[in-house]
Amino acid sequence: MPEPTLSLCTFVKNEVDCVVGMIESVRSIVDEVVVVDTGSTDGTQDAVRPVCDHLIEVPFTDFGTVRTFTLKQANCDWILMLDADERILEADLPRVRALLTMGGADAFLFPRHQWDNLEMNPNQEGMRIIEEQVYPDFQARLFVNKPSMKYVGKVHERLLGFAQALRLDGPDSPHIQHFHAHFKDHKRRTETYAMYEQLQKGSTGHMAPIMHNP
Repeated sequence: MPEPTLSLCTFVKNEVDCVVGMIESVRSIVDEVVVVDTGSTDGTQDAVRPVCDHLIEVPFTDFGTVRTFTLKQANCDWILMLDADERILEADLPRVRALLTMGGADAFLFPRHQWDNLEMNPNQEGMRIIEEQVYPDFQARLFVNKPSMKYVGKVHERLLGFAQALRLDGPDSPHIQHFHAHFKDHKRRTETYAMYEQLQKGSTGHMAPIMHNP
């Protein structure tokens, strides 16, 4: 039986400072990289073209709709969904890949650490962890690529469509490392929270994708 294949999927807007680092952190274990851009003006698209297989541009509507659109662009057996300001450490990569053949689940919930200091290399010591009170923050980010999978919710979206999900809470479980506070300054975080509030009150629009060949 052939080894299962894995697509990395991400959607971004103005993430030129971090998206390439995220892709490079997992490139050795994925067979395809899909990037959906929702209107970057900072050079993000130019930065990701050399490191992705598919670049699609769509207008932003809401988080659940765009994340679902993003996963539907994947062509591999499994999908790894990461945000631009996240990483998976090198030591965890074989553990992530091993999950594809573990059996017993069609979705995996990763524990996620929050960090406020990247130190330019997420494998270095000296990173300062924050928000320990919310750890583990479980995120459904690895799942089988099948039509039933979708995210619901305009904000703080959640994955639906799986038959059996497994929380990775063992001592050797792979983690997602989240550097939100490092890559987004106070002004941008404030704007993001304001957008969350607006989305919860407003309606969504229509997405008309623009396909790019990197």
